Amino acid sequence: MSGYVVFVIHNLLSLAMLWHTANCCLTPRFRRKMTLLLEAGSLALYALIARLAELYPVADAIRPFAILAVFISFAVLIFRNGFFRKVFVMLCVFVTVIATEVITYLLFPSFTINVHFREFSVPNVWWYFTYLGCEAILLFFVYLLFHKNASDAVERLPARQYWFFLFFPISQFVLLTGAVFSVAENISLRTSIFVATFSLICFAADLVWFREIRQMSDNARLKAENDLLGKQIEAQQEYYKTLSANYADMAAMRHDIANHIFTIRALLLDGKSGKAMQYAAKLEKSHTAQSILSSCKNSVVQSFLQHKLDELRKQEIVSGFDVTLAPVTGISDTDLIIALGNMLDNASEACASVQKRCLRLTVKQVDRCVQIETENTCAASPAPKKRRITYLERGIGTSILRSLAEQYHGSYISACADGMNHAVLVLRGNGIC
Repeated sequence: MSGYVVFVIHNLLSLAMLWHTANCCLTPRFRRKMTLLLEAGSLALYALIARLAELYPVADAIRPFAILAVFISFAVLIFRNGFFRKVFVMLCVFVTVIATEVITYLLFPSFTINVHFREFSVPNVWWYFTYLGCEAILLFFVYLLFHKNASDAVERLPARQYWFFLFFPISQFVLLTGAVFSVAENISLRTSIFVATFSLICFAADLVWFREIRQMSDNARLKAENDLLGKQIEAQQEYYKTLSANYADMAAMRHDIANHIFTIRALLLDGKSGKAMQYAAKLEKSHTAQSILSSCKNSVVQSFLQHKLDELRKQEIVSGFDVTLAPVTGISDTDLIIALGNMLDNASEACASVQKRCLRLTVKQVDRCVQIETENTCAASPAPKKRRITYLERGIGTSILRSLAEQYHGSYISACADGMNHAVLVLRGNGIC
């Protein structure tokens, strides 16, 4: 009985190590106490599944898959990363369990078989230490592979492509589990070496596979960001051209103002105050043109938005901008341009499919918190969109906005109802909204 208790404690420690690795590779959704409570609940559910497998040997074959389903389900609940990243991490974690099983058999073949048949008459402490040590080393490699900032998480590829990528580690897990269980009763040294080698090859393939996925995701993001930065450079050039033209206009305006002042003064000296008032009213009406971006004190954003406003007018979209920004927002100008560019591109593209094209942009800043809001007309049932990047499906812009919201501890929501689309992006630059 004491041997069985030690085995149960060993299993709980092993699964706790799996959860600890997942906590290091993923971002918890809840506070630490709540996270630990949910993880403890998954361990209790695992113990129940293991006990049922012992009472009903027929169910023992599906035990690994049931445990994997429990862990993935709890991972989806506990962590706030993308669904596919969570599944991929948990699959790689479970591949390390299969590899550990094979390694311990190579070192302790007889005792490993006894453990499989729940025979603990002769306890082997070294088996437990070796098992946990091998598992810890393999989990450390998983940690090195997946330990990345939340803002750099691989969550920007379309769902269909992720299902294709996940099929690879899922098939590995099924094959390895089936191989271990099929030869567990009568396994030879040659078979063990083959399974161990195959496990290491699978693990190395997963490393290369994930690096390729991450590279594709980063390339997609860089492509979208470079396009927006190119637009920013063009907008800055237009801005400086406009400044140069304004300086010339200001010189001419000073000359005109001097003439206007002389005219009004002459009318007043002649006692014609009524005509002077009429002349001043006409003058005021002709020179009250004021930039709609006058409340935007950030010159980079102002020049970019002026360029976008000109583009929207060329597209015959009725546009209204209400932008209030300080020179320093706590958010990098590059990220602000990326956010504004993506939101305006999404809104203008939705407007293009309807006859009544209206778009309104509102940007507000409270301390170091910036809220970007767009409201535009859209079709009741949007038509399929053509790809901007040939090898990727649409949706990269929205993924970038969600990534920015996560990076700046904010939020992004978008909803369409009654022919109007409403999107809000909140970014916190070390401030509280």
